[in-house]
Amino acid sequence: MSAAAVALIAVTLIVSRLVLVRTSFPARQLSIPVGSWFESASDWFVANMAWLYDPVANALTGALDQLNSAIVFTPPPQLAALLVLLTYAVAGIRLALLTVVTLVWCVAAGDWEPTMQTLAFMVIAVLISCVLGIALGVGASLNRGLSGLLTTGLDAMQAFPIFAYLVPVVLVFGTGDAGALVVTIIWAMPPVARMTLVGLQSVSQETVESATSFGANRWQLLRDVRLPLARPSIAAGVNQTIMFAISMATISAMVGGSGLGQVVWGGLSRLSFGDAIEGGLALVLIAVILDRASAPRPHSPVRRVRAAASDEPASGLFGRLRAFALRHPRWALSGVLAVVVSILANALSQLRFADFTEPPSWLALDLRKPSEEVVNWTTVHLGGLLDWVRSSIQSYGLNPVMDVLRWIPWPTLILAGFLVGLLLLGLRAALLVAAGVYLIGAMGMWDATIVTVAVVGVSVVLAVVIGFPLGVAMSRSDRLAALIRPVLDLVQTLPIFLFVIPAVIFMGSGPVTGTLATVGYALPPIIRLTNIALRNADGDVVEAAKSFGATERQILMNVRAPLGLPTILVGLNQTVLLALAMAVVAAFVGTPGLGQEILVAVNGAHFGVGVEAGIAMFILAVAFDRLFRAWTARLSIGSHLKVM
Repeated sequence: MSAAAVALIAVTLIVSRLVLVRTSFPARQLSIPVGSWFESASDWFVANMAWLYDPVANALTGALDQLNSAIVFTPPPQLAALLVLLTYAVAGIRLALLTVVTLVWCVAAGDWEPTMQTLAFMVIAVLISCVLGIALGVGASLNRGLSGLLTTGLDAMQAFPIFAYLVPVVLVFGTGDAGALVVTIIWAMPPVARMTLVGLQSVSQETVESATSFGANRWQLLRDVRLPLARPSIAAGVNQTIMFAISMATISAMVGGSGLGQVVWGGLSRLSFGDAIEGGLALVLIAVILDRASAPRPHSPVRRVRAAASDEPASGLFGRLRAFALRHPRWALSGVLAVVVSILANALSQLRFADFTEPPSWLALDLRKPSEEVVNWTTVHLGGLLDWVRSSIQSYGLNPVMDVLRWIPWPTLILAGFLVGLLLLGLRAALLVAAGVYLIGAMGMWDATIVTVAVVGVSVVLAVVIGFPLGVAMSRSDRLAALIRPVLDLVQTLPIFLFVIPAVIFMGSGPVTGTLATVGYALPPIIRLTNIALRNADGDVVEAAKSFGATERQILMNVRAPLGLPTILVGLNQTVLLALAMAVVAAFVGTPGLGQEILVAVNGAHFGVGVEAGIAMFILAVAFDRLFRAWTARLSIGSHLKVM
């Protein structure tokens, strides 16, 4: 930042402190009733547009009820075997064994019925999300104007906090599975839409022109050229959509969604940590299975050989079945076993009428008592340490940051946002940043935003303090990297709500608990990308530094770190965005701020307040992301020049 900008901010700070009686934003005098406008619009929509949304609710509820009925009338052993065989066909024996472990866990914990409800919910939500997302991506790829509009809309949808969608959905669809499905579809659709658009736009123009020269029309180009070539990107988008949908399992329970989310949410509400852990671990295992099963996989040489062997002309039904078995042996074996299992399950009364809802006594699992014993032991033996951690974060982290932000007058913060935007992005972006900061205050969200910024800021600092050294250590030890990498993979597949369970167990409720849960959720990107950045530093530059006698420490600080700075900063950016996403979830354990405003709005159906808090969170996320990217670009250029 230039000296003139710093001087202007300092003058504004001094004048504001001398002139203004209070430093917080005067929302009563400068109010903009955004919430009231949205409430009026929602009231009109609910009163006059039932003909539009009632059929949607009925269709969603009907589809889910039909699928749940099919699951209920399928013998549980047959259903379990079909799930294991499907996983084997898609991803192999290891994931099939993990599916067996998961199903046994669900039966032992007495969560068979909620697990099946979650799977049915996922099937409907993911199917609709993929159909809508792929259709939008294909449509946008054919129209440049629609492409820009879709990209902007997807950015807005993914930056807007998901909890802010709950209030309007409840007002329109009410509580229950229909509203939960709508929220899940809204949240899960953007990844597949975006990746479909990216994949179709990435098809080389030479390939398209070659197909056109052979007389292919627009539909043939899309069906036979563009979509097949974009399949890897679309598959990656489907994988992300599945993970986004499973992350909504607990959140959707807030609006009446059935399944394991109710188990976790109910356990936390009753402080029954055993129930929450049982349901949470089931969700973790399901998330890992879905992630691995839906992850895009390159064609192996063995598959290519099998495909070539099966390409010979096949005549008759037997020939076609043989060709399919050669090309897809796992699917063929799974199909045969599925037929055998289905026949046996319906023929044998012991299997047909088996009940998995109540586990047998020898398999029954109850974590209530062990979890209570862990909490009691922790309170007795580690209570002093945990109290010190809690008081240190509160006294030396959260309180000072909030006090400083509250001490700075609101005109100074608006001016600072404008000047930072001007220096990094230009006049237009600077005006938008300043207007966004002003709008936060005018909506009455100034104090809540200050608390959120403090919690997010402290969480990010703690994540960097913990994550950067771990990333450095991973880059210097292959053994440590091999040990930590699977843990990071697991943590990044966990639904967001599960991070509050260990924090609540050990720290109780309050802002520090929310801060620590946020640290856990936001930690993986900075660790992973620091390791990648330092490992991928230019080998020639590193060797040149060694030839001049540089020590490992000097190489790390003066060569690897500057060269890897762009990647490290990407990790920091992701850490901040994840911390902002966690701000709402942290409200469930007593963390104040914008998340608490949204939570109160959801519980009380206060649509206006929920929209205002959601807009404030959206402004924070978008403004930070754009400013940070611009600053990263400048800093990256400087770091490369320093190394050179």
